[in-house]
Parts: sequence; structure tokens; C-alpha cells
Amino acid sequence: MSHRGAGILLPIFSLPSRWAIGDFGGSARNFVDWLAQAGQSYWQILPLTPTEVGLGNSPYSSISTFACSPLLISLDDLANERFLEGKDLSPPISHSQLSVNYEQAQEGKLPLLKKAFYSFLRQKGSDPLLYFLEEQEMWLKDFALFVTLRRLHNNLSWNCWPEPFRFRSPQALKKIWNEYEEEIFLTIFIQFIAYSQMNGLKNYCQKHNICLIGDLPIYVSYDSADVWSHPEFFQLDSQLKPEFIAGVPPDYFSSTGQRWGNPLYKWILLKEDNFQWWMKRISYALNFFHILRIDHFRGLIAYWSIPSHEKTAVHGHWEQGEGESFLSCLKKNFPSMPFVAENLGIITPDVTAMMKKYELPGMLVLLFAFDSSMPQNPYILHNHRPKNIVYTGTHDNNTARGWFEEEALLEEKKRLITYTGQEVTSFNVASVFIRMALMSVASVAIIPMQDILNLGSSSRINTPSLSKGNWEWRVPNIAFTEQLSSSLFLLSQTYGRT
Repeated sequence: MSHRGAGILLPIFSLPSRWAIGDFGGSARNFVDWLAQAGQSYWQILPLTPTEVGLGNSPYSSISTFACSPLLISLDDLANERFLEGKDLSPPISHSQLSVNYEQAQEGKLPLLKKAFYSFLRQKGSDPLLYFLEEQEMWLKDFALFVTLRRLHNNLSWNCWPEPFRFRSPQALKKIWNEYEEEIFLTIFIQFIAYSQMNGLKNYCQKHNICLIGDLPIYVSYDSADVWSHPEFFQLDSQLKPEFIAGVPPDYFSSTGQRWGNPLYKWILLKEDNFQWWMKRISYALNFFHILRIDHFRGLIAYWSIPSHEKTAVHGHWEQGEGESFLSCLKKNFPSMPFVAENLGIITPDVTAMMKKYELPGMLVLLFAFDSSMPQNPYILHNHRPKNIVYTGTHDNNTARGWFEEEALLEEKKRLITYTGQEVTSFNVASVFIRMALMSVASVAIIPMQDILNLGSSSRINTPSLSKGNWEWRVPNIAFTEQLSSSLFLLSQTYGRT
């Protein structure tokens, strides 16, 4: 991120398509074309991992940190490769164009992915899948087994499976592989196609000088192939249940803190083999992205440890991480350090020092800038520093308009008006924030698509306090107009970001 540039935050699932969810196909490539026309250099997206209805469809709560969601696969691209027929795609699923329908996407896409699998085998044979399995054996074989076992046990968490499967008896797993080989290879095929399509999208971005920024959650879900296949890396008891879990302590936003529930790592054990599991995890993600945002970066330096029996985060305690060793290893494996540190919240000097030592850019969120500490607030425009990324807001925030209409205190609105020297209303607040982001000295400015369109709170991606209704917003196809791309180009050019 050495050059001054700008970009847009828009998840893959939020793209328009004739199916019930956005995907890696034509609409993604069309968006890249539009970004290039608008003079943009970056596209930031969210994790691509499989989501679950029971967990609110959050891409941050997944059965795998490696796998891609099958729902993001483009069926149109599969038809173009003749693995599906045109009649398979007609008529399209009936759905609202403005929200993702995960259940409908599953009902419509999964049977067609199975049909494409058999067509692929007839045309290509199994060799490409066997090669992909060998290449990705570190995670893919276990994931494919996990998916099959989970189905056989009515989607129960793996710690509720019979003991031979829970404790990974080699004989029991071999028996499952032999009995359900076809089903297992369907899972491998789906990951092979997802890998091919997303890697192809990355290459398409590269040809159009668009840098893809991905998102890497620091923790993984307990009910995941990752924990099931490597329980030794996590703080589990003899029955493989979490002893301590992740979260954050009580603060201004919550008197009881946040109890996330993810199992904590055994950092000392991971350090013994130079964090190979982590390095392979990151290496795989970089097949899809040019830059990775490391979520909850401070958890690498020190993390809040909560006894698993506690109902809140109040009685947790700080534990020292292996930040120095981890980042040193990261630098050795990825010398260009294509990473961004998610450094939001209460950040201590040791975290800042580590970011500075390894020259990691951090995040500056303008929506956080107008509290009572405004003159000294690190997010306010005059305190920005180069080699960072400035955002109007993130996927966890309200839109700029939604914030102004529903969340901003009267004093915050007054400070915003005083700071910008102009009248600010619901109709121009997004434009005001966009201009501030683009004029910042921060190297990169990222604007959520909702703010580009000046949309309200009904269009936000995620409300962290709600368990339902998140991760569903979609951008209408008619939004990507030539007029909008021209105005965005001119604005970015004005502030030296094209």
C-alpha cells in the first residue's frame, strides 16, 4: 500500500445476481470493471468461509477457516464451462434483489453443484480433484470428512459425536472414507471449484489494477474442522471441551464485556514448529487476496482469557500472547508483509509498538472521531498518519447516514458541523464523511458501498448486538451507473487518489 489510493468495502454476498446471493462470477467481474472506471484501486471484502443459518449466517462463525462457502460459487460460470446446462439455470430463483436469502440459495444451488460434480467427473475424470486434495491435504481431507460426519450426526457439534469420531480413531475415519467416498469427493469438488473461481477473480482484479483486501478472523469456531482435526493447538480439557474461551473485558460499550466463545490457542505449542498451522492458513488465504486484514490484532499480543463456565466476560484475565515471535515468523514467510492490523477498540502501547516495528498499517474509522475527546482523538482527520487505512465506517458500524439519524448524540453532530464548517444533514452526511476520508493523509481510503449510495441503517451489514437479520444486505444492480463512477473518479482524482 505504498501509493495513495481509494477503494470500496463490499462483501461478495452483497453483489447483485439472479440467484439468492452474490457470487464469484459475472457480477463480481462487472464490479471490478466499475471500480476501475471509478478510479478505485482497492476492493475490500469479508471472509469467504461457509456460513450457517443457526449461527446467523456470520462469516466469522464457520465450520472451517480454510474452506469457501459453496453458496458463493457462480453457477453461470459452471454453465459456461459446460458442467451445467443452460436449462439448469432457468428460471432463476425468486427472491428479493435487496437481501440475501441463505435458505433459498442452499435449496437452489446445492443440487446443481452436485449435478455439476457428476458432469465434471464425466468430462475431466477424478485426477484434478486428486491433485487438489494432495496439494491441500493439510486441511482439505479433514474438512471433507468433517462435513460428511456432521451430516451423518444430524449436524450435531463434533464433541457430541461417538467417541471413535470425536477422538479421531484412524480405523473409524478410514471406514467412513471408504463408505462415503463419493460424498466426500463432492465436498472436495466444491472446494476445488470455489478455489478456482475466487483465484480467477483475484487474477481479474490484478489485470484491472484492483487490489483485493480479505479478512482473516483471529479465532476459529469450536464446532469446526480446524479444532476437531487439531485439538492439540487449543486450550481443551481431556474430553476435548474448551477450558478457556475468547472475548474482551468490560469497557465503555459493555459492562460485562464480550464472551465470544471461541477456544483459545496454545500459543507456546504453536510456537514450537514456527506457527506452521498459521503460516499455511495465511498462505492459503493469499491465494484469494493481495492483502489480508488480521481481525482483532491485539489478541496476538495479549488476549482476554475467560473460564469456559463463566456466563459473561467479567471474570476473565489477560494472558500474554506470542506476538513478537509470531510476527517475526510472519515476516520471514511473507517478506512483503501484505497485512493490515485491525486495531480498533482499546489499544495498549505494546500493540502500537509491535505494529510500528513491523510497519503494519492500522485502521482509522471516522465515525468514532467526534466524541468528547475529538481534538486528541486518533480517528479525527488532523491526527491521521500516513501508511494507514481510513474508513468512514466498517461492516460492524451503522452507515454514515444511519449513524447521523439514529446514533449520533447532539454534541457529536455539533462537533461534526463545527469541524467541517458546513451544515450537515441526513442528505449530505455520507458525502461529508467520504470527502474527509479521501482528503486524509492516510495512504488508503476505503468507503462502504452503502455510504457511496447514501443509504440508511436498514442497509447496514451487521449489528453486533443482534443475532438475526445480519449479513443480508445486497446492492441493487442499478446502483453501478456511469454517472456514479464518473463522480467518484473526479472526487478521488481531486484528492490525489486515482
